[in-house]
Amino acid sequence: MRAGTDPTNNHPQLPEGTVTFLFTDIEGSTKLLDHLGDKYGELLLTHAIIFRSVIQRWEGYEVDNQGDSFFVAFESAQNALAAAEEIQHQLAAHTWPQGVEVLVRMAVHTGEPTIIGNRYIGMDVHRAARICQIASGGQVLLSSSTAVIPQNDLANGVELQDLGEHWLKDLETPEHIYQLNVPGLPFDYPPLRSLEARPQNLPVFSTPLIGREDDLAAAKNLITQPEVRLLTLTGPGGIGKTRLASELVLEIFKDYQDGAHFVPLASITDPSDVPAAIARILRIRDYGTRPILELLIEKLRTQHLLLFLDNFEHVMAAVDVIPALLENCQELNVLVTSREVLRLHDEYSFAVSPLALPDLLKVQQISTIEQNPAVQLFLQRAGSFKRGFELTDQNASAIAQICSRVDGLPLAIELAAARVKSLSPQELLSRLLPDEKHSPLEYLSKGARDAPERHRALRMTISWSYDLLPPDEQRFFRSLSVFKGGFNLESVISVCTRSRDALTIPVDSHDAEYIDLIGSLMDKSLIRSVESILNESRFEMLETIREYAWETLSGRGDSEEVRSQHAQHFYDLVKEASGYFESAVEADWFNRLEMEYPNVRAALHWYYETGNLTQGLGLGNMLRLLWLFRGYLTEGTEWLEKFLSMPGIEDNPGLRAAALDSVGFLSRYREDYSAASDAANSALALRREIGDRNGEADSLTNLGYIHLQKGDFTASTKFYRNALAIYREQGNEQGIADSLSHWGVVFFYQGDYETAKSMDEESLAIWSELGDTGAVAWAEYRLGNVAIQQGEYEVAQERFQRSLTIASTIGYKFGIAFSLEGLACVRVRQGKFEEAVFFAEASKCLRDPDGMTMPVQARLALARELHPIHDSLDPSTIEAQIQQVASMPPDEIIQLAMQ
Repeated sequence: MRAGTDPTNNHPQLPEGTVTFLFTDIEGSTKLLDHLGDKYGELLLTHAIIFRSVIQRWEGYEVDNQGDSFFVAFESAQNALAAAEEIQHQLAAHTWPQGVEVLVRMAVHTGEPTIIGNRYIGMDVHRAARICQIASGGQVLLSSSTAVIPQNDLANGVELQDLGEHWLKDLETPEHIYQLNVPGLPFDYPPLRSLEARPQNLPVFSTPLIGREDDLAAAKNLITQPEVRLLTLTGPGGIGKTRLASELVLEIFKDYQDGAHFVPLASITDPSDVPAAIARILRIRDYGTRPILELLIEKLRTQHLLLFLDNFEHVMAAVDVIPALLENCQELNVLVTSREVLRLHDEYSFAVSPLALPDLLKVQQISTIEQNPAVQLFLQRAGSFKRGFELTDQNASAIAQICSRVDGLPLAIELAAARVKSLSPQELLSRLLPDEKHSPLEYLSKGARDAPERHRALRMTISWSYDLLPPDEQRFFRSLSVFKGGFNLESVISVCTRSRDALTIPVDSHDAEYIDLIGSLMDKSLIRSVESILNESRFEMLETIREYAWETLSGRGDSEEVRSQHAQHFYDLVKEASGYFESAVEADWFNRLEMEYPNVRAALHWYYETGNLTQGLGLGNMLRLLWLFRGYLTEGTEWLEKFLSMPGIEDNPGLRAAALDSVGFLSRYREDYSAASDAANSALALRREIGDRNGEADSLTNLGYIHLQKGDFTASTKFYRNALAIYREQGNEQGIADSLSHWGVVFFYQGDYETAKSMDEESLAIWSELGDTGAVAWAEYRLGNVAIQQGEYEVAQERFQRSLTIASTIGYKFGIAFSLEGLACVRVRQGKFEEAVFFAEASKCLRDPDGMTMPVQARLALARELHPIHDSLDPSTIEAQIQQVASMPPDEIIQLAMQ
């Protein structure tokens, strides 16, 4: 039904309730423009006239028009299909300029979209648009929700053709597609342009899977059995467990309603970090209010999902996490790759075997050898390193023996194939045969001397590759093993030139030499390039190779020196980044530190292991904003407490006070106000004792916040007043603004809105001058809250939208959340309760997956503001808005909020 006429304009309102969308698009419009030139405008005009006359006749509502495309809404699915049929007939019958064909693809989809303002939003709009994208010119496609109309409601002779299920871009479930077959129009079209969807973070491989057809079928048959909820693919490093498992996930993930998620564990060395690693992939941030495992169980309890945990042998002590998840999440299945079985009660294991090898005891033809999977992989990789490389009568036997010598292990084959640029297959083979000078390594990661030879073959191949490197490349290769989670060129130059295992390249040399070294190791498949969210090149070692390089470095007695320089580099990086916190570019630095966090964590481990309190606590204190904004509250608190418990801490009261203040800062956001108060009071006493006035004010501000959340406004006022006085005495502008803003919150909660406004305006002015964009977003938000209480709703909306613009620009997630919360409160005051529910739920969704709750007083205030919603809307309407939010990406929500 239509809601009548919008009082703000003369256009009829959009159809409401169950609506049928018609999306259309001219196929090949760019080619038509190139061909017709100025005549293309005439074509578009005629196209629009045809469309609008038919749309009007069938009572459609033109939602949008982009010249070569239309978006139309109908109250009736029958009318939408009739309009599509008539438009296609008229387009086919019309004589177009220069005799061209105008082929328009169409999609018809029925749903119950949400209306905000004068537009539709939500998954129904996306689904209709995606269906249109996979159609061919002249073709009319229907979704399953439209196709359910009775056949006798179709025009005479019109039929529906079932095209089956298809995956559409950005949609998590497939759509059953039908084709409208209209008499007098074509029925035969090319295959639909639907996509093979894949989990977004699954490793991407540029080459096909070779020789694993039987393994893939067997593993698929096993994991699809109802009783199999935990499957572990086992085998030595480099055998291709991750490759096979990734292909398996692509085969089966569509069977899981909530998809599949890939969790790489290679860079995790502390088993206690495993729940956090899983949580981050699932976008569950840890803010310390609840155990991470509890958050995981809550998230996965009702989800039908496949969790792919890769390289679990690194973190075997965390194995109990898996049964805890499986026992509490009945629709969850887990796929694991590991060098050893997990030894869990419900575990099914699948041993990944080496690639099948040629039979060296039989004389074989080239055509027979060429069909062998191991040889195929060697030829594929060798061809990528040396153009034109092929199997010949001269090299066939050597290649077959090389594949056998490395026991069919895919990584070993690839490493060997990389040498064909400089060595013939016969020369390669001679170097792979062990002798007195080139004995293979005899230890696996656990040092077992009686391991099967195939477990030593990979190590032998890496050793062989390493021995062939020039001395500078060997030193470079060894030093790179210190990096966790990857590295960039800047880090390489810093660490590798300062360590005792340094290169002969001069310290002041141009970086071209390092680029050449990296390129050389990439050519030899010892490192690889990886994607980066930053505008830089980034690299990593496969973990098996990194382990070999690390053992080699340690065996030379150089690991401590390299670790020391590595830790110093990342200490310096965090120090540099901290200088840009609370500035306009802080988001860029947070992104960089997030990318480097495995390396930063390694630096913390080094300082703790070596008892370096000064560097360790200094690093921890600088990281506290990263720990807050990027979801490491529990880990950050634990690191600080570790260093605070070390001997010698009493000898450095200033450093201890700063660390205690950081513990209080992090604990207050975890809502552990007891721990926060104890730490902040201890920090305050120490800072007064040593005469650190700015530090004293920081601790007072910390205590002011803690007492504010406890509802003790009198104590909070005292702390903020004293802090402000010290900041003014010291000329600390950032401190002045911070204490003013938070003191203003006290006045706000006490109903003194004018004083709160004055303080917020003064803090806004200071932060604007300092360029602290995140704080400016906070000040705009606070002033928006004041405007609401003073009845200035338009002003409030403008404030919240400015806050939202800033927060979304710098990636300040919490700022986005509290800005949306403010917009929800405005909508309540304006009586727009459905929109209020939408924005309130959007704000909640941005907070809850991260495990961060709102401060106590803010929760109480928001509950009071939103209370009228429940008196005005029925539960089903509220639930519909909640579901709408769940279906929308954050950037679309933000765009909608800015209207």
